Amino acid sequence: MMTLRGDHGQLLNVRPTALVVPPELEGAALRLLKNGSTIVEVGGQHVAVTNEWADSAKLIVTSHLAA
Repeated sequence: MMTLRGDHGQLLNVRPTALVVPPELEGAALRLLKNGSTIVEVGGQHVAVTNEWADSAKLIVTSHLAA
């Protein structure tokens, strides 16, 4: 969204502050937004990495997006 341009080509400077998900993705969204770090497997070894998306948006869960 931060690269959206207006009618005359100027950047709109929109910074998203919310993540909107259906109820079935609430758990995944919470893990994305609330965990400060996570463990991933790299070359057979487990490595802790910082979650760059932690606390980056407000979570909105809506049934309007349910399948």
